[in-house]
Amino acid sequence: MGDPSERAASAVSVYSQMTDALQQFVAHDAFFQDMKPTNFLLRADGSLVIADTKSFVDVSGNAFCRSALQ
Repeated sequence: MGDPSERAASAVSVYSQMTDALQQFVAHDAFFQDMKPTNFLLRADGSLVIADTKSFVDVSGNAFCRSALQ
């Protein structure tokens, strides 16, 4: 992955996945209070995983954080 265009494409993919995840939180009246780089992990296939799920806060009471993310 030494090619600058491959690195750029990888970065775009990671940030796009982060944006999608955060939009899902907002859509379900939840937020991720401990959002930092070390809480986002990448699988070998390039998919993003959020590591610190106990930091999710459900502000609506709809149980999104407890059910949809498990």
